[in-house]
Amino acid sequence: MTANELTQAILAVLNSTPGCFAWRQNNHATRRRRNNVKVSVTDILGCYRGQLLAIEVKVASDRMSDKQKDFQAKVVACGGLHIEAKTLDGFLEWWKEKNRERKTPPAH
Repeated sequence: MTANELTQAILAVLNSTPGCFAWRQNNHATRRRRNNVKVSVTDILGCYRGQLLAIEVKVASDRMSDKQKDFQAKVVACGGLHIEAKTLDGFLEWWKEKNRERKTPPAH
């Protein structure tokens, strides 16, 4: 599966999930970057029941850059959800777990 195919498959799953809205974030390099443009934003961004959702799509031997790892750390530190999706099966397992966690009532 190519990165584009994996991205499209993940978006189909996310946007068919109630309470989730997601899109492909165009993050191609440009010659000039303005100060308000965030470099190394994930391939997919979204919102899931009020929580930021960030998904970095990597296939084959692709690896996250240091800037992408920094973005991941910031998302997680702020309470967002982040995953490096390498396969559709791996993503689906993670997504199923996140849905299970969100349906579990808080402990008292």
